[in-house]
Amino acid sequence: MAPGKKNKDKDTPPSGLAPEDEFMAVAADVKGLCPDGFPLELVRDYWKCFFGFVVDFRKTASRADQGGLDSSQLEDLLGSLAHAQNGLNLKLLRSELANYDQTPLIAKKKREAKARGEIVKIYRWAPRTLITCSGPVTFSRLSLIRSRGSGERERAPWTSWEMAFPLDEAMGTSRLPFKMTCRAMLEISRLAAMTLSYDAARQTLARERFIAITGVTIRAVANRLGELVLSGDLARASAAWNEWHLPGSPPSAAPAASVPVLAAPPASVPG
Repeated sequence: MAPGKKNKDKDTPPSGLAPEDEFMAVAADVKGLCPDGFPLELVRDYWKCFFGFVVDFRKTASRADQGGLDSSQLEDLLGSLAHAQNGLNLKLLRSELANYDQTPLIAKKKREAKARGEIVKIYRWAPRTLITCSGPVTFSRLSLIRSRGSGERERAPWTSWEMAFPLDEAMGTSRLPFKMTCRAMLEISRLAAMTLSYDAARQTLARERFIAITGVTIRAVANRLGELVLSGDLARASAAWNEWHLPGSPPSAAPAASVPVLAAPPASVPG
């Protein structure tokens, strides 16, 4: 080492930059690959998580001769890294949804309403939380309401039942019985069937999928999907019965009365 020069911090990378600056230097190199308006500040908030993973692993591995490194600790490290990465992915998704241009969707809804002889107008921004397999995503979208038509008196104060959300319709979430994606509903039902316990499924979802929902919601989702599967199976069985000209009456396509099915909220309820 040259005289008069101090030792660099042991955590400083070979480039001579501090970890945060090193990370942002790499981010700057790839910035050209990112779309306009990419929120690099969100990535910046997470640099400690990823550099911290390397630091924690090396500290733990240095104590391996005293039994300081075992498979449980490796799982803990990977779990913390996965949690940080998942959180970053959700933040990036929220950012993209916040910047989504809803103008074409609104124009389309206005044209459709005009063809029916109706007039719609933008009402307000409304928040929506959608549960995904990676956790909840909260974003805002514009709502539309019916406006005054030709010779029509202004209606009474608008209620949430009369709102339309073009972004929800474009994403297909307005037709879903629950405020979650189809994959999330399938994953919730799968865990409920595997664990044979709504509470155990709730704990697994919170620990592994970062999804915080109640056992009542899990039961409602599992029952609704079970009803759909049963209806589909009975319909196919009835079609096969008729095709093969089997004796007797074909099975009914309606769900059996003994199968408990919890009512889900109407698909038109916004939120």
